[in-house]
Amino acid sequence: MHNKFRFYVDGFNFYKNIAHQRYGYGIKWIDLRKLFRKLLEDRLEYLGITNPEIEKIYYFTAEENNDQRQERQRTYFNALTQKCRPGTSFITQYGRFKVSENKIGLQQIQKITDQEGTIHLLNTGHVQAVKLKVEYTDTNGNTQYKHVQEMEYNQHKEKETDVNLVCQMLKDIYTEYDRETRSYIPVLVSNDSDFSKALKIVREKTHGNAFLIIPVTTENIVGGSKELKEIISNVRSEYVIDCIKKETVEQCPLPRKVGNHIRPLQWSR
Repeated sequence: MHNKFRFYVDGFNFYKNIAHQRYGYGIKWIDLRKLFRKLLEDRLEYLGITNPEIEKIYYFTAEENNDQRQERQRTYFNALTQKCRPGTSFITQYGRFKVSENKIGLQQIQKITDQEGTIHLLNTGHVQAVKLKVEYTDTNGNTQYKHVQEMEYNQHKEKETDVNLVCQMLKDIYTEYDRETRSYIPVLVSNDSDFSKALKIVREKTHGNAFLIIPVTTENIVGGSKELKEIISNVRSEYVIDCIKKETVEQCPLPRKVGNHIRPLQWSR
């Protein structure tokens, strides 16, 4: 079996489930190449694959629309690009954020933090960064919310990133994958069942030689996508990594400084 690997990372899914302070481990300055090698180590030894080579890491996301967060995002991606050399191409592909105006009733709000205008919605698993325009009554200088029935906010949703990932993964399979030599092994990093159809095609085209890494914490392992797991595990169960342990992530930090790129002060790790 060939020892080259290509990773297709659902960036927002990975960030929310692993790197985010609230839902993941709160570790952002991660050496992805080192992490992915560690995750595959035990499986590759079992499968008899030696000297694995991570040929490409495609990272699909949207560019932050906040200047400070955008700068931190760029610093991280530039550091990864440099750290992966030589030998591995780290390639970012950007979708876009779509802004839509919404209203939400107070009963749906779990927490409001005024630092960046962030609200946590009870009816979704997402954290939305918003600018709140709140009607309130002012009594003795104190802000009262008890008479507010709803809040208006701008919701930012990633668009095109899923499409970009599917297009790139299938383009590679149809134009660069050789069944005879098994040119490389594709690895999808996502917990989004929307990729089920594309993953089925990849599995068929590679005769089952496709890996799946589900980026969820050990505490949230039951939330791993059953649809994605079944597609791969029905053929090769050892090709599914159904969670990422905190200690594994902690073993894979980037150096504080990579070339001219320094870990943002806001990121403790």
